[in-house]
Amino acid sequence: MFDALFPNWTNPEAIAVLIGLRLVCNVAMLAYVAHVAEVRSGYTATMGGLVAFSTVATAVLLTTGWGGQPLSYVELVSQVLVLGLSGYVALRVDPSPASVALLLAWPGAVLLLLAMVPVYGEAFVAP
Repeated sequence: MFDALFPNWTNPEAIAVLIGLRLVCNVAMLAYVAHVAEVRSGYTATMGGLVAFSTVATAVLLTTGWGGQPLSYVELVSQVLVLGLSGYVALRVDPSPASVALLLAWPGAVLLLLAMVPVYGEAFVAP
């Protein structure tokens, strides 16, 4: 099923799971920011734009290879900004211990960001 979506990968199911888990973590962090900083805040709008860009860029990079290595760098920076903004909102906007505990998706997103480095390396540097 995922062979058509990720034709250049030997294990397209693993790539689909990686992208899906990353999207789940990003959406959880976006929901957290929207809850803490209000839905109509600049934090939420910025976070939403970064999450959308990161998800679309990852899918485009891994399915078509369009943009190549430079776009993968921009996408990784956008993911770091997502992590930074969600951490900033957790620590500065609502610094209560309960609100920091709600940010459970943050460690998962960090691990998935680190997992994307070798994936992009295999896609754009190794071939």
